[in-house]
Amino acid sequence: MNVTTSDDCIGISPDHPWAKHFIALAYRDGAFSLIPNNFFKDWLDEEATVGTFRIGRASGLGVGSIAKYDADAQSLNIGKFVAGGLRLRFLLNGQHEMKTISTAMFSVYGNGLRNVAPPQMPTRLSTMTFGSVTKRCSLEVALWRVDV
Repeated sequence: MNVTTSDDCIGISPDHPWAKHFIALAYRDGAFSLIPNNFFKDWLDEEATVGTFRIGRASGLGVGSIAKYDADAQSLNIGKFVAGGLRLRFLLNGQHEMKTISTAMFSVYGNGLRNVAPPQMPTRLSTMTFGSVTKRCSLEVALWRVDV
């Protein structure tokens, strides 16, 4: 897993008060960013060894959050001063949220079966409403696609 952050990061802080639950990245000015332990997973729910993750300074994701990767081309970018909630799930590898159903990847089951190209999610969410005010914003997510 390739993890990057701001240039002023001085490393992992094993003495941070929340180090039991997070990887705490420390910065020169005393700021810190928090990545939950066991955050990087693959499709078998084992530790991911591929992909890229960037987190900005003074950002953190909640306990129990995960990001699922299965290819080096997959990337997740969290900006500066982002506070993510409890048990967030970033499914970058084509798996589905538990409340959904989708087409099967036939090639996984053998017997020479081939799968159709999986549907791709949009890479931007573009409208948010705050009270009676609607604002335009975007969330960029790098997606991986293989044409079969």
